[in-house]
Amino acid sequence: MGGCVSGAVSGCAVDQAKALFQSPHCLYVAIKQADFGGAWMQTAEISFGGVMSQCAEVARARLGLTLATIFLITAGFSLLDLFPNRSASAVPSLIVNLYVQYHFVKALLSDNIIPSQPRKHKYGSLFLAGLLGGLGMLAGTILLVLPGIFLMARWSISTPFIVAEDLSGSAALKASWDATFEARWALFAVFVAFCAGLGALFVAVILINVTFDFGQESLFLSVATNFLVSLCSVGGWILGVGIYRGLRPSSNMLAGVFA
Repeated sequence: MGGCVSGAVSGCAVDQAKALFQSPHCLYVAIKQADFGGAWMQTAEISFGGVMSQCAEVARARLGLTLATIFLITAGFSLLDLFPNRSASAVPSLIVNLYVQYHFVKALLSDNIIPSQPRKHKYGSLFLAGLLGGLGMLAGTILLVLPGIFLMARWSISTPFIVAEDLSGSAALKASWDATFEARWALFAVFVAFCAGLGALFVAVILINVTFDFGQESLFLSVATNFLVSLCSVGGWILGVGIYRGLRPSSNMLAGVFA
């Protein structure tokens, strides 16, 4: 690790490197410009078990925030279902969702955020990345589902790139695609398991609704469906953060190098 960082700061002496560390953004730029054989330092093994362990750690560290976010999304969408004209709430819902997504991921990535004030890319970048990525995944899903899940895995850390490194939407998608190349099959397995789990829960909700004859407009179906939507959203954000943290060094890790 010491050799890599020495190369990143272009052969600076130890004292110079320590001085550089006082400006985290300058240090980040030096690291980004260095050649690490793919421009990436992997700080954790990217395997199925490794990703799941990292994500569990992320969720456990912010358990209260995670549960509160799931509850608020579920409650908010369930309340909107009570209104007859649901289409009128589409734009406000999108705006609120982008706001929650950005700040939830920001809270999970507190150790990884590169100092940059003011932030140039926030909600608009999230919207663009979500739109482009969503269209790609939709096209892939039409082609027998699995290609869509593969694209989901490859673009899974676009949001952390926007939040932590202030990238634009298109740049974040490209960075995520490049960063996940070596671990693409392990991440594909993770997202297949994630989607399969959500699919099983959805089937269970439908069976319960049919068995007890709650009806298509029932409160149970609304709350249960919105709970699965919130679980999908928050779970996807946590997966993205867990994968990103496994691929990117945090500021705390870099601080340890110069200690």
